[in-house]
Amino acid sequence: MLCKAEVRTQICKYLGEGIIEAYVNGDFVLHLQVPDDERMWLAMLLSFGDKVEVLEPESLRIRLSEIAKNILSLYCQRGSMKTSRADIIKSIRKEMGLSQEEMAEQLFVSVRHLARIEAGEASINVWQFITTLELLGSPTEDFWLLYLDSSEYASYRDYRRLKRQLGNDDWIEAKNIIDDIEKGSLIKQPIVEQFVAYVKVIIEMTVPSAETIEALTKTIRISKPRFEEDKISEYRMSYNEIYIALSIAECLNTLGEQDRAISIVQSIINSRENSKVSEEDKITIFPSLYFTLSRLLRSVGRYKEALKACDYAVEISREYNNLRRIPEMLFCMADCYHKLGEEEQIYKTHLIRAYHTAYGMGRNDAATTIKEDALKYYGVIVP
Repeated sequence: MLCKAEVRTQICKYLGEGIIEAYVNGDFVLHLQVPDDERMWLAMLLSFGDKVEVLEPESLRIRLSEIAKNILSLYCQRGSMKTSRADIIKSIRKEMGLSQEEMAEQLFVSVRHLARIEAGEASINVWQFITTLELLGSPTEDFWLLYLDSSEYASYRDYRRLKRQLGNDDWIEAKNIIDDIEKGSLIKQPIVEQFVAYVKVIIEMTVPSAETIEALTKTIRISKPRFEEDKISEYRMSYNEIYIALSIAECLNTLGEQDRAISIVQSIINSRENSKVSEEDKITIFPSLYFTLSRLLRSVGRYKEALKACDYAVEISREYNNLRRIPEMLFCMADCYHKLGEEEQIYKTHLIRAYHTAYGMGRNDAATTIKEDALKYYGVIVP
């Protein structure tokens, strides 16, 4: 790609130093190898705007062109150009059928400030703007990073890294990342503040209690001040809110309130198509929803329903190519078949598949646990 001289320092810092040709005026050509399924390099590339031109491959030039067109289309409505964020905010609010009071709550601003924003008399920061776009269901995963400076982008990367570690259940690393995030500038943003507060509650929890549920409810009310458990199916929930609600359900299950826990998870599932979750986050959150429901149903002896939920969890995991939990899902299905009195060959097959899937993923500890539990609880020797 052809890069302007003025962005050389940032290019070398964030994209590497693969310069293969330099010109007298300081411009240079950079060779970069990147994974197709990673968004970060693409977002960073877009952040340099017209200071960088991709020369090849042609497929990437076309992809960038399409992204640029999509960004432009966000500002067009019925053939007229919308150059003002104020116009977009007002348009989206009306299209969603929201009052100024309801929209103000979503954006964490006063009604008076929202009125000034819509009148073009007050500014709106990028996080509030992105929240507005998400209300409409507009794609925001790529272009919004253009608004961040280098220090904010570094904080954003820590925030995304924390979410990935949460998905991998790596709580030790998550704790270290939190320290970095709290030193950064984005900790003041409600979305980041909420997620960090949630993770800290989970890390500091020893045994689930009523106090834990109260603390989790407090974190979800950062974004939904009037959050009520029995209204979850009516909400358009974000990634953070879904994860927090799932944790509340897990705590309730541990405290013996299984029916209440199942109701929460089922309500989230019922409203999942209306959720405010990016495509990247769906990979983590959607399989977890059904697997959690399956475990909860199994804990109260509703094995047929648990089996159905787990089977769907496997299907969604494959759809989103998130296979990490497949071994546990297969083990869960084996247990359901066993509890339902099915023939040994049926649940034995699932136990063997669970073991070999975990082993094939390099999850040796999980594979060992599955093998030991298969013999201990079901009398099955896993070859």
